[in-house]
Amino acid sequence: MVKTLARSALILLIATALACSTAWPQEENPRDAPVVDPEINPKPFDPRFELREYFRAHLSGGWWAEEPTYNLATFRILLHAPKRWRGNPNSAIGNLCPGPNHPIWKGLNAFVLQAFYQEHTWPEVICRP
Repeated sequence: MVKTLARSALILLIATALACSTAWPQEENPRDAPVVDPEINPKPFDPRFELREYFRAHLSGGWWAEEPTYNLATFRILLHAPKRWRGNPNSAIGNLCPGPNHPIWKGLNAFVLQAFYQEHTWPEVICRP
């Protein structure tokens, strides 16, 4: 009787230990975290940062860009034209695509621009190197 009671208690203790170990997330060992080696890649490519900086430098005349979004494996940027602006917004944003030798193409194959003008969106323009 004592053996069965001890065996039942041991089984219950093991089951509780197993349940607790799977129920609570384990702490990560900081030694297992990936290491960024500045000698290998001191400045990894950040597409959102690069797109923000590119349009910050190239937009003028009251145009402004929303934060780049990533959807369906493509970055999209919505460009707002000022109310006083006149013309075809697709022609204007098509001229904003970076040239084929621009450093942005080292990390991106393409991205999409879309104009917002006269309170609606216009057709997309795809920029490629």
